[in-house]
Amino acid sequence: MIASRRILHLSFSDTYDGAGRAAYRLHTGLQAHGYDSHMLVQHRHLHDPSVHAAPRGRLRRYLPTYLDHLPLLVYPQRQIFAGWSVGWRMNRLPRLVAAYNPDIIHLHWVGNGYLPIRALAAFGRPLVWTLHDMGPFTGGCHYDAGCGRYAQGCGACPQLGSCHPHDLSAWSVQQKRAAWADLPLTLVAPSQWMAACARCSPILAQHRCEVIPNGLDLHRFHPQPKAAARAALGLPLDRDLLLFGANNSLADPRKGAAQLEAALHQAGADGHLRHSSAVIFGAVAPATFAGLPTHSMGYLNDEVRLAQLYAAADLFIAPSVQDNFPNMVLEALACGTPVVAFAVGGLPDMIQHQQSGYLAQPGNPRNLANGIAWVLAHREHLTPTARTFDLAATIHQHSKLYQNLSDVTVHASPSL
Repeated sequence: MIASRRILHLSFSDTYDGAGRAAYRLHTGLQAHGYDSHMLVQHRHLHDPSVHAAPRGRLRRYLPTYLDHLPLLVYPQRQIFAGWSVGWRMNRLPRLVAAYNPDIIHLHWVGNGYLPIRALAAFGRPLVWTLHDMGPFTGGCHYDAGCGRYAQGCGACPQLGSCHPHDLSAWSVQQKRAAWADLPLTLVAPSQWMAACARCSPILAQHRCEVIPNGLDLHRFHPQPKAAARAALGLPLDRDLLLFGANNSLADPRKGAAQLEAALHQAGADGHLRHSSAVIFGAVAPATFAGLPTHSMGYLNDEVRLAQLYAAADLFIAPSVQDNFPNMVLEALACGTPVVAFAVGGLPDMIQHQQSGYLAQPGNPRNLANGIAWVLAHREHLTPTARTFDLAATIHQHSKLYQNLSDVTVHASPSL
């Protein structure tokens, strides 16, 4: 039976970031459906015996990231939009993977030096790679800030502050193309946007790409009585609560905190937020944000508490200026909370405009403010839901994908 196959998931973390959480949800879902599934991670946060830490000891966990970023020092003018990974330094990962003897290796977010470029050819197994961001097919950036240069092989990278056509980004593209051209690699894109980007890439265009959205356990994330959720979290009952959150939500420019602040100032000036408060998680928030009283929820890893927070809010705002398939949007919709977001990346796959939320013009804070006001005025008539993203459907799609992979053993590169 296919479910007896051993699947090994490689992920930088199990739950620290959105990609890690999506990978862990898939892993546990596969286990529940009979798969012999394991995770091998750089940073382990859970006490799950099926999640294994690749390096042991604090130094060995953090040193690969430091070493991976060393080539960036050549570019003192760099302005990294959303992180950068080089993958230049070979490590022990192929030997660690071989010890688990997997039938299929499923890659997730594997940046920051966890997965070297040349390691993929050493695995000798069929590979599936979920594209949680753009990193696998760019010259190193995890999101390209709209430059689009990955489609031409990068070089003269704006994020590196480089004008040279043969810079680090171009080198990285050349390395990936050479190392991955003949691999038994199948891609999974959570959004239509990510799939379209991958198909334009000279690195990955020749590989099969399937669109499979991230799944969610709808028994864990579901609508709850708003008053009870607010009482449990100590939030006021008499205010409109505008929720915003992501990993490093206030400091990461890609998450759009600056655009959100401008939109809230605009909505406030238009008189739409007289009874509103902001609620922020994924950061230590100030007492006021954009002139609104603000409740700082800090960093939340407890999914029970996180589901209560979504249910307590009147709307969730996702002002990311570039994004793939953010878990927070999916979680908010599953809890019955409408979402206001820019119509970028995979957000149109998730939000039905003026049905489950509002899709604002990309990069337009005024239109985002209009969306916030519109949802507050029409919230009783909206139908936010995540039924089409049930984890069971995601497991079924992955099961079909695994079943279609070749049973022929792939031989590791003799040069590694």
